Amino acid sequence: MADRPSSTLLMLQEQLAISEHNAQTARDKLAHIEAERSQSGRHSMTPDQQHRHDAATNLLEASEASADETRGEIAELERVIARRANSVRKAPVPGGRSSGTSEVRGDALRTLEAQHRLPDSLRSAAIAVIESDPTDGVAAYASVAGDPAYLSAWVKLAADPSRGHMFWSPDEQRAMQAMREVQARVDVETRAMSVGSTRLADAESPSANFFGSRITLNGANLANRNPDSVNNLGIDAKVVDAPGVVPNGATSANVRFASAGDFYYPAALTTQIDLFAPTIQGTKTVTNLSGNSPAKTGDVLEYAMTFSNTGDDAAINSVITDLVPPNTTYVPGSMRITAGGNQGAKTDAAGDDQAEYDAANRTVRVRVGQTATATVGGRLAPANTTTVTFQTRVSSAAAGTTLVNTRSYQEQSVRRTQEWAVRCVTEHRRLSEERPDKPHQALFGVVQGAHYEDLRREATRGLVGIRDADGRGFDGYGIGGALEKQNLATIVGWVTEELPDDKPRHLLGISEPDDLFAAIAAGADTFDCVSPSRVARNAAIYSATGRYNITGARYKRDFTPLDVECDCYTCGHYTRAY
Repeated sequence: MADRPSSTLLMLQEQLAISEHNAQTARDKLAHIEAERSQSGRHSMTPDQQHRHDAATNLLEASEASADETRGEIAELERVIARRANSVRKAPVPGGRSSGTSEVRGDALRTLEAQHRLPDSLRSAAIAVIESDPTDGVAAYASVAGDPAYLSAWVKLAADPSRGHMFWSPDEQRAMQAMREVQARVDVETRAMSVGSTRLADAESPSANFFGSRITLNGANLANRNPDSVNNLGIDAKVVDAPGVVPNGATSANVRFASAGDFYYPAALTTQIDLFAPTIQGTKTVTNLSGNSPAKTGDVLEYAMTFSNTGDDAAINSVITDLVPPNTTYVPGSMRITAGGNQGAKTDAAGDDQAEYDAANRTVRVRVGQTATATVGGRLAPANTTTVTFQTRVSSAAAGTTLVNTRSYQEQSVRRTQEWAVRCVTEHRRLSEERPDKPHQALFGVVQGAHYEDLRREATRGLVGIRDADGRGFDGYGIGGALEKQNLATIVGWVTEELPDDKPRHLLGISEPDDLFAAIAAGADTFDCVSPSRVARNAAIYSATGRYNITGARYKRDFTPLDVECDCYTCGHYTRAY
């Protein structure tokens, strides 16, 4: 690849168009996510929306930064091209032939009238300019091309192309020798490879002459080859360590190969990027503030959730959510951050501090971390810890039951189901191959996670990501596990947001009519449950006005349809007295 101004300008313009396109794509994604949030009537984003919002924001910032950098490079290159177009230094290859127009020759001759000898400082001045601006070398080239003695040689060659260098004067020969040295230096200075604005370099491949026919590993000649020559006659193959050239959070990087005069052909470029990620570990405990064991109706229970970042990168947009346990009621105004950033009591209302209580979904939500606000979770740096507490009161419905913190059990359930799912897909493939004459049997993966949003989403993503050797995953997905009636639609919504649109969603163990409508609205497709058979076996009838038992004495002489609003065959031909 030759790095000529015109071709480089086209490359930069294409690069700018890509960056601007990526930036606009990111803006469109952000607008779409905000529209989703607005249409849902939520004050804050769901975790999935927040995840997509962060990814789009990172893409927008990286694309805009890349576009700004590229615009600067384009502007500088356009200035270089303009200088070259307006300059009289249309230099021939040293020792070669050239011709020029009368206008350029006239400019050269007018310059010759002012000075006819080559300055002794030409070489040192040119080298000084190159060292001050090693990325281009154009100024050094101009300082030589604009020298009167060099112009004298150029004009004579233009006037008499057959005149060889053996007829040059000593000054002209000195000018041409300086020209060769400077041009060689310019060529070397721009044999470079850059990632972003950083030139790569190591002990064997300096930044000013990166492509030097070397085969190296981290700055040392690779000796375990035969022959292990240092000079490989135009072939470069190297592994270069470049720490920090791709900043944390970046989603893209521009790689640039440059040459002022050489032609070379990159065959392969590979990267190895260390990923730094947060690792969040948490615990949840409960204390009976009333002191009773076991708890009694009316006792106040305080739940404490502690999360620590044990990873090697900060967690951003950190939000803790927890459902109020069944058979308890939330104690208003009991939320507190007792460790980490923004410590102190928090209100139940949304929008005025880092926490709120969502009564409709019985959910406590707290944005934690040093930079948390009323709408966005904060930053939990490595080794940082935060603790959130809230209180509930045991209701009379809990009498005779056991209140259990099910989080750890549900975590184990999700992991166990995931492990079984991987084995299941593999075995299903094996059995299918053994019976090619049999119809394909659909295989569904089942999502666990109870009433914990993060576990539900984690379990769903894990199942969607399972594939066999041919890249085939599950044919559909079942939504199982513990489903509280009051939160059924919310839980189903969490799962369906993570599932592919082209696969069926089957809800297990649900059959009550009001639950069916809620689940369908949340994205479920099909259902199964023993309840219809059980209630039918016990003579129960579902009608538009509710459920009733058909064996009741009052229906013995009731000759009205089972459901007066239904026109099905049964209601049209049989009465309640039948």
